[in-house]
Amino acid sequence: MTDYTITNYAFKPDKNGCLSISTDGLNANGNEITISLYQSGTVFKIPVSSWTGDPQSIQGLGFGNLSTDHTYYFQFNVSDGVCVDGKGIIHHP
Repeated sequence: MTDYTITNYAFKPDKNGCLSISTDGLNANGNEITISLYQSGTVFKIPVSSWTGDPQSIQGLGFGNLSTDHTYYFQFNVSDGVCVDGKGIIHHP
């Protein structure tokens, strides 16, 4: 991945309004990336939540207080010249 990528699938949170993603499979070679969560179907593309950092420094991210009536997708952004490879696993019902 270079620049950014968006998940091809929208995810529904669990019954408690939570989604999570494991990041230990993402390698940015010590560089920071931004992982943002967006609500599907919104006109204004403002993230519900975002995190910036080295994905190898954490095991995963959890997002809570989400509406169980909506679906959400992830966007992964990197700075110029930063490459990311690997995979993250999104946990949802």
